[in-house]
Amino acid sequence: MSRFQITSTLPLVAAAILLLPACTTASSRTMDNGERLTQRGESVSDRGAEWSAGQKEMTNGQKLIAQSEKRLADARKKLRNAEEDAIKAQRQIDEANADRIRGEQMVARGNQQMITAENDYQRIRNDGPAIQPR
Repeated sequence: MSRFQITSTLPLVAAAILLLPACTTASSRTMDNGERLTQRGESVSDRGAEWSAGQKEMTNGQKLIAQSEKRLADARKKLRNAEEDAIKAQRQIDEANADRIRGEQMVARGNQQMITAENDYQRIRNDGPAIQPR
């Protein structure tokens, strides 16, 4: 090792050696009232932070529930409207089919009337003239 390395690490080693006994004596001696209150205050402070975090989580959860319920209500309304639209469309389909059937029946009756009229006309023509020529 170089001389610079030895002199730069020497203060760190010395500080560690001097602080080591202080650590062991600090934990073995009894705390005074102020130290105990400080420690308890830190513990209580930690519980307060946890409580605040829990309160924030609860508030966020309540907001999410409210938003979810609103979205559910909107979606149910849309579904109800869609069901009503589907029922209306089905009724229109049924009415259109019924009109088509009535139209086909009208076409068939009209064709039959035309055939009957043509046959009657042909019979009249075959009977001869209405006025006999002289």
